[in-house]
Amino acid sequence: MNLDYVLAGLLQGLLEWLPVSSSGQVMIALSVALGVPPESAYRIALALHLGTLISAVIYYRKDVVDGLVSIGHLRLNTISKIWIIATPISLLIGYPLFKLYENVAGNVPQDWVMLLVGVPLVAVGVLGLGIKGNSGKNEPTTMDLILLGLVQGFSVIPGISRSGVTIALLLVRGLNPLSAVRTSFIAGIPVIGAAALYTMLFEGVFSRGTDAVLGGLAALAGGLVGIGIIEWLARRINQYLFAIIIGVILVIVGIYSII
Repeated sequence: MNLDYVLAGLLQGLLEWLPVSSSGQVMIALSVALGVPPESAYRIALALHLGTLISAVIYYRKDVVDGLVSIGHLRLNTISKIWIIATPISLLIGYPLFKLYENVAGNVPQDWVMLLVGVPLVAVGVLGLGIKGNSGKNEPTTMDLILLGLVQGFSVIPGISRSGVTIALLLVRGLNPLSAVRTSFIAGIPVIGAAALYTMLFEGVFSRGTDAVLGGLAALAGGLVGIGIIEWLARRINQYLFAIIIGVILVIVGIYSII
């Protein structure tokens, strides 16, 4: 039994749904603390996403079933639209970036992106605090989903938080906090699953089945906790304060990673 993968899985699962770079932090833990080569640490971090994928499917199981039924009946609802519009765009952008990053892993820091996203988001939140009677929209538009697919694709690079940048985008586009969180997390299910399965099936990440199982179960447990934390917060504060909190976290993480 390899406890390294258990610890990495817990970290991956918890951070995946918080506005920090889960892959980046897992890479640091594996490469710095455990001596795993950066390119191997990157693949392991992606493979552990399978556990966080399952945590999202469990947490949003009713929405997932409704979305699949909607696709089967050819009557698209909000969930199926999220997958059909955002997922192809994310994969078209994310896969080439993934292959590129494999060749330069550890040499291309992207933490400044967190600052570029976080600072404007804080500004939007501060300006919005003076607006009365605007609780944000409940469902994303087609343009929201196209833009979501674009930024989600770029978040394959460690140092860029998928949940952080997608939630930030949806808040700026006018969704209320809970809708922004749920849209971001549900949109992540197909791409997270694709990344995890690809690295496990074609990249030879785990040399033993036990490592995959233990790491995945740990990521599942951590993922349920992470989703619960961010949804609890989204339910209790208004969209502008939520935007400020997410923005501040992105800025802090970006500065910390850079220095």
